[in-house]
Amino acid sequence: MSETARYHRMYDTPVGRKPIATTSIDAERTYERIRTVKGGGLNLGIYVVRLRSNHQKKFVEKTIDATNRILLRELYFLRHLKHPYILDYIDGFVTRNPKEAAVYTDYANYGSLYDLVEKYLGHNPRRTIPELFVWHVLESVASALQYIHHGINASSTFHDTRSTFHDTRSRVIGAGVSEEDFLGMWEEKQWPLIQHRDIKLQNILLRYGERRRKVTETRNFPLCFSTHEVMRVTRPMFPTVLLADFGIAASSRDADCHEIDTEVGTAHWLPPELPECSARGDVWALGAVTWSLCALKLYGPLFPLSPDKRSPEIVDKYLWSKEARIGLEDKARCGEPYSSHLDNIVYNCMRHDKKDRPYSYKLVEDIKIGKAWADREGKLVKRPLPDWVFHKT
Repeated sequence: MSETARYHRMYDTPVGRKPIATTSIDAERTYERIRTVKGGGLNLGIYVVRLRSNHQKKFVEKTIDATNRILLRELYFLRHLKHPYILDYIDGFVTRNPKEAAVYTDYANYGSLYDLVEKYLGHNPRRTIPELFVWHVLESVASALQYIHHGINASSTFHDTRSTFHDTRSRVIGAGVSEEDFLGMWEEKQWPLIQHRDIKLQNILLRYGERRRKVTETRNFPLCFSTHEVMRVTRPMFPTVLLADFGIAASSRDADCHEIDTEVGTAHWLPPELPECSARGDVWALGAVTWSLCALKLYGPLFPLSPDKRSPEIVDKYLWSKEARIGLEDKARCGEPYSSHLDNIVYNCMRHDKKDRPYSYKLVEDIKIGKAWADREGKLVKRPLPDWVFHKT
């Protein structure tokens, strides 16, 4: 089916796996807007909503221009992607008049990594983000990337194919096929590579979920003891990390996926080969996000600018230039108190030549090894983030 036909079929029809809303009218009857979320970029509006039938259940509604097919792809991608570290898709619809689309996703109740860095910057005295949490973010997003890039998910098979990505790769490369040729074959026959193209602090969200479990308590009295069940509420050490906002994502089957003459994305999070987009461009952006967590920088390693580069025109030209990224991998080092193993991961992700960067599936393996070594050296203190970091939004 052509891309045009695919999007034409979406008009006036529900596109969700879960049939909550079928048209914009039904959506208004189903959901109630609570407040507007700041930002929005290319979107017409982003809102926190709740079910009219259940005020405790919250979602996020994002409305987009349905005439822009690049933005409309987000509906197509999210309803097909299912991964523990990708924001859950709930529902969506497209209408003809006006030509608007809306996508409903799960609600990340603790904001984004951008909000987290802001909290640390505003705290007195200044503190650093724990290294164990930085590894947690790195692991989660790298896992999501290897899923959208190559379809790698521990619990799934692809197109009724029994062999996994790694089994197939070992067999094919063992027969003399190059890594690039294997990945091309995999994209064509098994999983179309999906590039996110907008990985940044604002698009990586945090969600805490409480766990309820029954425990048995025993109380001792002078002549007897009593046993009864109570409900305990606990939560994990760190929030779940979720990759969000596929508004400008593209798959290898989209005509504009590898265009090199169009500026796509957020300038200060783009790799040195900009405006060219690639899967390893996503890896570069993840390295920049990781460095930003360590350095407590809100806008990536290209900031701050020197005084002679602060006018709007010069800033824009500078951020979109390849020269600004020369030698950046040497400057963007995590430093103390972070381990050399985390530093090496960030360095490899941010290599200037994309051919020197790892593919996302290789990055996942490198992260496991590096984290194990950092733990062995006593760098990973197991304690949760401080209470002052999070407030429910």
